[in-house]
Amino acid sequence: MVVTVADSESSPEQKSATYPINIDSPPPPLEITSSAPPSGTVGVGYGPVGTEYLSCVYSPVGGWHEACTPCDYSGGSCPSRSCSKRSSDPFKPCLQTEQVALGFTFAASGGTPPYTWRLDGMPPGLTLDAGSGQITGTPTTAGSYDVSVTLEDSDSLPAQVSGSYKIDIGGGSS
Repeated sequence: MVVTVADSESSPEQKSATYPINIDSPPPPLEITSSAPPSGTVGVGYGPVGTEYLSCVYSPVGGWHEACTPCDYSGGSCPSRSCSKRSSDPFKPCLQTEQVALGFTFAASGGTPPYTWRLDGMPPGLTLDAGSGQITGTPTTAGSYDVSVTLEDSDSLPAQVSGSYKIDIGGGSS
């Protein structure tokens, strides 16, 4: 943009200057982009099953026992040898795997991250991480649950959207 100023003298003097003007476009509209959450089973961890990698050592504290902590196998921060009970060097870390329920994570787009999630009507035994939108836990009661999902962004004037989902929890085996 060019701005020109002139004085009111009989021989007006003029000065011009160029100034940039930046107009930010608003973010795209906030929306929940998730597919439907999966069904679950009473007494079984919620969601699909995946592999968790653990770095384990045997510890003499309070009697010999295996102490394990999650590690990043893909990033190479896990030990390379598989665990075996009472190895020749019980303090050397080893790799162990466990099958774990991964839960279900709602997805969103648009608006201004970070987002805040709220769910009403969740099956008993399941919990929501309000910052990530992840449902985890182990269902305790069979039934068909109508779940109301509310998503809010972090704009100074927050946008909010809602959706309805159904989560079916089966009774499990007897």
